[in-house]
Amino acid sequence: MATTITVSELNAQFGDYYISNSANMSRIHQQIMDSGNTEEAFTLEPTEDTVLRYSEAEVGSVLQPYQDTFTPKGAVNFVPAEIPLRQIKVDQKFNPNALASTWVGFLASNKLKREEWPFVRWFIESYLIPKIKEERELEVIYKGSYLAPTAGTPGAAKDSVNGIRKIINADITASNITPITTGAMSTDPVTFVGQIETFIKAIPEKYWATSMDLNMSRALALRFRNGMRTKYNTNYESTEDLSTLLDFPVVVKGRASMIGSAKIWMTPKINARRGLKWGNNANLFAIQGEDRNVKIWTDWFEGFGYVIPGLVFTNDQDLV
Repeated sequence: MATTITVSELNAQFGDYYISNSANMSRIHQQIMDSGNTEEAFTLEPTEDTVLRYSEAEVGSVLQPYQDTFTPKGAVNFVPAEIPLRQIKVDQKFNPNALASTWVGFLASNKLKREEWPFVRWFIESYLIPKIKEERELEVIYKGSYLAPTAGTPGAAKDSVNGIRKIINADITASNITPITTGAMSTDPVTFVGQIETFIKAIPEKYWATSMDLNMSRALALRFRNGMRTKYNTNYESTEDLSTLLDFPVVVKGRASMIGSAKIWMTPKINARRGLKWGNNANLFAIQGEDRNVKIWTDWFEGFGYVIPGLVFTNDQDLV
């Protein structure tokens, strides 16, 4: 299946011919693409492997009251953890010839090799790279659920890799993570702040002094800030403080990837891992001419996960 280049509406409005105008390039506009920020919640781990392997070392008690007799005690249990990386790709194939007799004819050329036309550079820089970043954020990193491809048929972006929701919910099902009950998120900002404060207090007290980002949708993060402004308006005067929990080193982060979700989650950043193999390829492309067609492609491996699932704190929402 070839990449479609549709110029029918352009020609219907402007005519099927090209008029030279050096300002035309700056007059091509696109809808804003959201590159997001969820990746910053993870520790990046470049690798040449396709599976990241870790081990949690569970240790037993060592202290005891003194006696002259030597009485050793203690235990070390190594628990394995794996984060699989999945190969992701971008394939494009098109014939840009239809551009020549249009208003965007400045993207065409008299060169016989279509891969040398200005359109190819525009296509990569203005379309492919921003779209890869957007789909990684909006379709993959949180909402992704790996589905093996059907031979010869391009799959959906969300089928590329298991995302955060899928990983957390699988660990809940396996009893590796115990969700904290919050119930439905209140639409009242002040009440919602109370829900978040109750959530933080429900994690084991030994982690109350551990710095963590509390990840949620942008809509919920804004609701939290509005609630903090109302509830603590005398103590919270700076914009930054509105995102920080009172009495805890926890910062609320709104993530584009979590649009529409009521799930919240947090873990020490060192526990959250993003494996990346051939990572630079997301910005590098092979370009090949084939008759009058142009083929563009790239691929890399990517995967997300947690070393110790029990250090992931989440609520009882969006468990699908």
